[in-house]
Amino acid sequence: MKKKMNIIYDKTLGKERVVIGTDTYNFVVIQGPKAAKQLMTKDRYRTYYTNVRSLIQGLYDKRIKSHFDTLTLSNFEKAVRSAYTDIIDISRGIDKAAKNLITRT
Repeated sequence: MKKKMNIIYDKTLGKERVVIGTDTYNFVVIQGPKAAKQLMTKDRYRTYYTNVRSLIQGLYDKRIKSHFDTLTLSNFEKAVRSAYTDIIDISRGIDKAAKNLITRT
């Protein structure tokens, strides 16, 4: 039985779709080709993280790999810049969703 996932971020970044959500115990990242018909149901596209720090580090690594084409210094610089921009965008989306989930008194 699949657990219900609360989606907090869903966006297409380049050729890939990135969906971030939470289940009962983890952050769930679903990342794969935007044209994949079964992206949300296949387990091979899912990665689980137990805290925000590991989530951001893991996403940064994945985004660098997705932007890195050939082994040249200029491509590496572009990949790092693009991955950094993606992570800032993802972090803002997570922050916005978290503010809606957390109520302080």
